[in-house]
Amino acid sequence: MLAWSGISSRRRRRSMKAFIGISTISMLYVASGRLVREASPSFSADRCSDNLLGRRLLAGSCPHEPIDAVYTWVNGSDPEFRRQLSETLVHLGHPPANESVNDSRFADNDELRYSLRSLEQHAPWVRRVYLVTNGQVPAWLDLDNPRITVVTHEEIFPNKSHLPTFSSPAIESHLHRIKGLSEHFLYFNDDLFLGQPVVLEDFVSPRGEYLTYLWPSRGGAFNQSSAHSRSLTHVDRLFTQRYGPEVRRAAAHVPLLLKRSIVAELQATFAAEYEHTSAAQVRTNNFMQPGLTYYYFLRSERRPVSSGGLFEMFDTDRSGTLSERELLSVMSGLLGRSYSVRDARLLWDELRRCAAAGDTPTDSSAELNRSAVLGCTTATTRLSQRIGERRYRTRDGARSAWFYGQVPSQPQKANRKLMEVLAKPRRFICLNNDFSDSTAGRIKWVRDMMRFLLATLFPWSSQFELTSPTYGNASS
Repeated sequence: MLAWSGISSRRRRRSMKAFIGISTISMLYVASGRLVREASPSFSADRCSDNLLGRRLLAGSCPHEPIDAVYTWVNGSDPEFRRQLSETLVHLGHPPANESVNDSRFADNDELRYSLRSLEQHAPWVRRVYLVTNGQVPAWLDLDNPRITVVTHEEIFPNKSHLPTFSSPAIESHLHRIKGLSEHFLYFNDDLFLGQPVVLEDFVSPRGEYLTYLWPSRGGAFNQSSAHSRSLTHVDRLFTQRYGPEVRRAAAHVPLLLKRSIVAELQATFAAEYEHTSAAQVRTNNFMQPGLTYYYFLRSERRPVSSGGLFEMFDTDRSGTLSERELLSVMSGLLGRSYSVRDARLLWDELRRCAAAGDTPTDSSAELNRSAVLGCTTATTRLSQRIGERRYRTRDGARSAWFYGQVPSQPQKANRKLMEVLAKPRRFICLNNDFSDSTAGRIKWVRDMMRFLLATLFPWSSQFELTSPTYGNASS
């Protein structure tokens, strides 16, 4: 029964119209035959049958290596969870900004159940699922299913003093430590869904290019007052220091294909920052964003040029010395749009100061000899990392592949947003919400609308649910 408390009679009529609108499109959606029921799994040792369905898949949808899926999940309404959160805030002595501990951030709206249904329906080639929790387990989850494993924070955090944690970036920084996890794995938040069939080529092309799903423009994501926005700015600053200036864009809310060895290398490169991220028990202003850091690590990392090779590259007149003119010219050709005259001149000034302070004799000429340049290891190391050959090949993922919906607590506005999803389900769907500024009655109404939408898109129970498969039942 839907809750009507806190809603005026006029709003009730409007909300009922909205609900009827979703219901009508939902029935048409199901009746159109766009959903296909999969057979129950039966396991096999065959590589192309080692998947969620347990039967051989078509060659085109059979990955050449095992790919697992990892979810993070929390039930914020659990009394024990809320007790630990309260104690942690008291222990910190200075509770962080409201959005860091907002109830809606931890609320369980049953998204995980439907996300697992979407995974089984649209990416059955996944080998198995790992569910990372603080020890909680959804009441409907079938723990006896061999295709899913519950992993606690204690199992993946090397430093147990960082626990308990209520910061998703802290948890995300240790997912690659899951025992038995495939080298490449998909990471899902529980509010991510697959609205169309998905294949591995949606994450890495046949040519070996990693697809990076980014917002089309930088926009205002870096300039807001939230902890999330401030952390974007923090990561942007770190990457500028290491790789040079670039117009970086926020990562889209889609499943991430991560490689364990690359994650480990990324974290070793920014070791102090990841240690801080892990230790923060609630979100801070300078945590490491998983999508932004991983995508731009792939896009920015280069194979360092050797010291000798670096000097030869810049000594274009083969005089055995380096001039400011040569530095400006070569940097312009190598770095293209990311180059600026100011950057080159700052580097030149740094080399001059370094040479003047070093053991290598220098004169007052406008050129530096080979030994003077190579003696400035800090500057040359940074430069070699910036101009070397790219280590990973990447390309932008299609903007048309994903939908991000910030679902408001106003029923009419929420209805319009949810109707967008039903009208044209994208490959990747994220339904995010923040109901902190609304009443309990309106929140319940919108949450019921969201559940109805998800039950329409994914009506059949997955193998991970204790309940029997029920067609079109939102509570199943």
